[in-house]
Amino acid sequence: MHRLKTNSNIQIAFSEGEEAYLLQLVAQGDREAFSKLYVHYLPILYHYIYRFTKQSKEITEEILQDVFLIIWEKKEVLIAVNSFEKYVYTIAKNKLLNLLKHQDFKNKLHLNFSASKDLFESNTEKGILYDEYHKIALQAIDKLPEKRKEVFLLSTQGGLSLDEIASHLGISKSRVKQQLYSAKDYIKKYLTENAEWLLVLILLSK
Repeated sequence: MHRLKTNSNIQIAFSEGEEAYLLQLVAQGDREAFSKLYVHYLPILYHYIYRFTKQSKEITEEILQDVFLIIWEKKEVLIAVNSFEKYVYTIAKNKLLNLLKHQDFKNKLHLNFSASKDLFESNTEKGILYDEYHKIALQAIDKLPEKRKEVFLLSTQGGLSLDEIASHLGISKSRVKQQLYSAKDYIKKYLTENAEWLLVLILLSK
């Protein structure tokens, strides 16, 4: 593995089709091609992970090492990867979820709904309303039984399939499906009872 050089500002701009070609080479064990992908995605991924590790450089670098080690160890699958960016972010998210599972982070659920929140950042009033709605949604998730919460997070944040979650947790696929449906039903009911008025205000605000 390469040593992390997080202070480097060097990034390689890939031409159209070049990344796909690099992935094919890496899948065949080409370390030079892997190095090009590494140098390009390292600073991007570093800043992404850094936000969710209480701005810990040590923890961030540890996760990055794990992410790129996983990519190299499973390099054969890269030939079938359509979007390397999505692939590498999914691995990083899974590592973060494992970290949140084993450490007492106050912000362990802040990844939820982050994509949706971006829609309201340009509007102050909606942003304030959504922040409150977001807090209530996090409360609902936090009230889930531990195993049900883990299934929900692996599905919504980790992007894992039912089969992958079942394998990861060592339970049946039907059990995963049951836990996921129960989690969604509970969150929906909780939001209806505690935050439906906020949703109306969000929709009506200009």
